[in-house]
Amino acid sequence: MIVFDTGHSQRYFGRGIYVTTDVDEQKAIESKKSFGIDFKLVGTEDVPDEGKPLGDLSKITSGKDAKTFLNENYDIPMASLTNNDMIRAEAEKLGIVFPEWKN
Repeated sequence: MIVFDTGHSQRYFGRGIYVTTDVDEQKAIESKKSFGIDFKLVGTEDVPDEGKPLGDLSKITSGKDAKTFLNENYDIPMASLTNNDMIRAEAEKLGIVFPEWKN
């Protein structure tokens, strides 16, 4: 997610925020002469790729299964997945929930 802000106070001009996920659009906006003067880049944020198929998550019933899934499908290092809390936190960042993993 890419967020731009006019930087003007609401009192005089109103405040506008524009959000896009298109990197090419971001580059086009940043190439404008008024960039940095009339509006600025507030920040960017990685958004999980919603188009990637997750597969059958019902087969994941343990932390070990979830750890393997995240490592193989999202290249998350095993060192970042050393306990169940860390595994769940990494999955949450990706918007993934393992419905059959109870513990």
